[in-house]
Amino acid sequence: MTVDVVASDSKVIGRFRQGNRAPRRFDAVLGTYGAFATTVEYGLNGPIWVTGRIDANDGRVVLDNFKGQRCVCRFEAELARVPRRDLAAAP
Repeated sequence: MTVDVVASDSKVIGRFRQGNRAPRRFDAVLGTYGAFATTVEYGLNGPIWVTGRIDANDGRVVLDNFKGQRCVCRFEAELARVPRRDLAAAP
């Protein structure tokens, strides 16, 4: 499965590919992270668009409204460049 991360202000985009050795982990957030909006697409049973923030240095994604909780999503795969998306096209 591939997860695309889009930073709406700076158009920084990362793609995280995860497999059997890189499962999804959601950990509680303690503290405050940087302030720019992102859109995250999960390709499981269809895309889920949420808002949050990304730290491109270590690949940390902070989601504000994933299932109503603030959480951190970490991926083992490294950050890579992918083609830009138009956020207005998001459902």
